[in-house]
Amino acid sequence: LLVACDLAAALAGGVLTGALTGHGVGRVHLVFAVVLVSLFTLAHLYRSRLSMSLLDDVPQIVGRWLAAVALTILVQAAFTQLRWDLVAVKWEVVAASATTLVLLLLFRSIGYGVVRSLRRQRRVVHRTLILGAGRVGAQVADVLLDHPEYGLHPIGFLDSDPWLGPKELPLPILGGTDALYHVLTDHGVNNVVVAFGSMRESALVDVI
Repeated sequence: LLVACDLAAALAGGVLTGALTGHGVGRVHLVFAVVLVSLFTLAHLYRSRLSMSLLDDVPQIVGRWLAAVALTILVQAAFTQLRWDLVAVKWEVVAASATTLVLLLLFRSIGYGVVRSLRRQRRVVHRTLILGAGRVGAQVADVLLDHPEYGLHPIGFLDSDPWLGPKELPLPILGGTDALYHVLTDHGVNNVVVAFGSMRESALVDVI
């Protein structure tokens, strides 16, 4: 979804700038869009996160945008130097890039809201297993159940010697820690949250 938002922002930025200036930005802006999305991918701006906040991402977005603009100008200058033996920069491309940044922040804000809404409706969830059936594990489960916008859907606990009984836990105990692999595969678990349980840290490292 976020990739689509960024590509739509780049497309709209090019079209809007072309309409306002009367000069098309063409393939150069396409290069800019590809470079921008590639840099965003390297910066992990498309990864799934618990909390999706535009304010948290603005520094990385602006930094990668500046890098994409610089790389695009360098590519354009090198191309014109090789083809016509002169250095020329289409400033319409810079204007289109600036327009793209504004639209990108707007579209991402909308995209984040859509993702949070889908998570709250349980349409987009990541099945999650909690390793450790103690007080911390129970609190983690309560938080995830109370905040579906995080996108993590807890299905149960794993603990060979649980500190809390079934009546004290909001979710069932699915087995001991030695059953981790089978529970992950049988229940289609995407994420594991490690909470403080009865297992020693050295043994827990071996299990993970």
